[in-house]
Amino acid sequence: MKSKDKAQLSLFENEIPLEQKKESKFQYLIVVSPSDEIKQKVLDMKQTLNGLVSINAYNLRSTPHISITGFAMVERLDDNYWDKFQLLFSKIPRFVVSLNGFENFMHGQISNTLYIKIEDHKPFVSLHKMITQFFRINERNYEPYLTLARTLPREALPKINQFIEQHEFKAKFKCTTLTILERSVEGKTTSAYKVCRQIQLQDV
Repeated sequence: MKSKDKAQLSLFENEIPLEQKKESKFQYLIVVSPSDEIKQKVLDMKQTLNGLVSINAYNLRSTPHISITGFAMVERLDDNYWDKFQLLFSKIPRFVVSLNGFENFMHGQISNTLYIKIEDHKPFVSLHKMITQFFRINERNYEPYLTLARTLPREALPKINQFIEQHEFKAKFKCTTLTILERSVEGKTTSAYKVCRQIQLQDV
């Protein structure tokens, strides 16, 4: 059964009848984190962009990362799941991530997201496929990128394009780990994401 929110699919939906499901959930986000040096460079770029286009505090403070997939669970995943996950991904070689340039992703006629492009998508697409198969969640169209700022107003597009023309972003880092983030949802209250587990890739 598909979730209405494709980015946060519920696992093992048939295990608990819908009418018996608890309201509380645990949400997970699996990401790749760049080096601290690149994170700071991205945060500096956010400030530069903010000088041209006023962006909100969330965009300014958000920690730079590359999302692979996200999903929701009724119950918290225990160490047994993550140990099996680690065993599988310890056989996946580490790889170099090359970041190069900016691009806009348009949201209809209302807003757009400005992101930093990744040159080689293949390792991320492969990780996404493996993770969705491991957790038995629906695979969806996936394109990796590193977000600079989300939902920028469409009327700011000329200034955003000016920013793209006047600035460049080139950097490389080695992906050695996958970071598992977890947060809880209780009614209308959602906690902040916290690091649940660091999954090490094969050291080659």
